[in-house]
Amino acid sequence: MKKHQYLTGQEVQRYELSINRVTRLVALMLVCLLWTASSFAGILINGPTVTIEPRAPTTEDAVQLKVSGVWSNGCFPQYETHSLEESGRIKVYYSSTRSRGMACAMVVTPWEFTVDVGRLPSGEYEVHIHINGKDNKTITFTVGERQCDTHATYSLENSRLTIPFMDLPLLNPETHQPTGEIAVFQAELKLKKGLFVDFTVLPYKLKFVSFTPTTKACHAVYSSQNKTLTIPFVQVDSEVYEATFKHLQEVPLDLDVLRLESYKYLYTTTQ
Repeated sequence: MKKHQYLTGQEVQRYELSINRVTRLVALMLVCLLWTASSFAGILINGPTVTIEPRAPTTEDAVQLKVSGVWSNGCFPQYETHSLEESGRIKVYYSSTRSRGMACAMVVTPWEFTVDVGRLPSGEYEVHIHINGKDNKTITFTVGERQCDTHATYSLENSRLTIPFMDLPLLNPETHQPTGEIAVFQAELKLKKGLFVDFTVLPYKLKFVSFTPTTKACHAVYSSQNKTLTIPFVQVDSEVYEATFKHLQEVPLDLDVLRLESYKYLYTTTQ
């Protein structure tokens, strides 16, 4: 019959001590592994994405770049500087550095920065985002010449919409077809009280300016076919919108009501 061997008390203590040492060693290795992982600068897992403000800049606008992305941990990129080359290439530099002695949170982190580029000459530009030395070409955009000497404006104080240039296509009185000529007017509209955003044209503020063969980019345009008035730029306080109005009655325009049908935010002025 085989005899069982039993450990002495001293041997049991040595065995437990060995187990504890191995456990502590494994725990220490796990801590070191986690620290190394958390100290890693991280990688870009989405982006970079760049948008331009304003969306259609001219030589009169101060351009801003909105740069965003998603980083693999809390040590997301930090803005350093940017440069403009003669070729039209805009370089923006970032580095994903962490504070000395601080670990990076192991959390996927969205990040966003605004880069103030300022006014630019007219032309095409190419935006490159450099992160930790890697060149990421993002978007190209165009800066145009100033389109308008003045925009249409809406006053919050007196509820009036002033339109410096409004193009009305001239119609043949017999055929009711466009003649090819366009009459340009100045107009002022007054907001009516009611459930809808309705404006009436003030007759004494409707003034003829000139004739033109083609419409201008900054002019409001009236469509006799759709009976709509489209204003490409309406400034309300510091914000600029595109707005479309529906012509409600088939009587002379200076007696009509124009109802706001739709509008779209364009940009915020920097002045």
